[in-house]
Amino acid sequence: MHGPEAREVHPAGPILGAFEDASWEIETLALEPGDRLLVYTDGVIEARGSNGRFGEDRLSRCVGEVDGPEEAIARIRKELADFTVGDLEDDAAALAVRLDGASERPEPDSAAAAERLARGSAVSAS
Repeated sequence: MHGPEAREVHPAGPILGAFEDASWEIETLALEPGDRLLVYTDGVIEARGSNGRFGEDRLSRCVGEVDGPEEAIARIRKELADFTVGDLEDDAAALAVRLDGASERPEPDSAAAAERLARGSAVSAS
């Protein structure tokens, strides 16, 4: 997400590890400071409630105004819990990242750079 608007980076590919001959296209994405990236499994948007599926539009609205990745994951978790009827039928996992600071790449062996890169991300799996 750049600002409040969400856009799809690349359509979903085959399930990782499910097929021996699966292949995926590599996509490069330039992020600017403040940009947010949300990666999620189909179990999030396919979760069922009394009025159908959770869906991509609801997910976009859910995380559209959040500041950080921790808040995005907490909001997704709460919205899914409030929306679903009974247990989830599929796995629901999400990874949220926000790029903070300058858009320069850290040196790969720098412990301080690795720590800066790790800040601003949150992972949740259900």
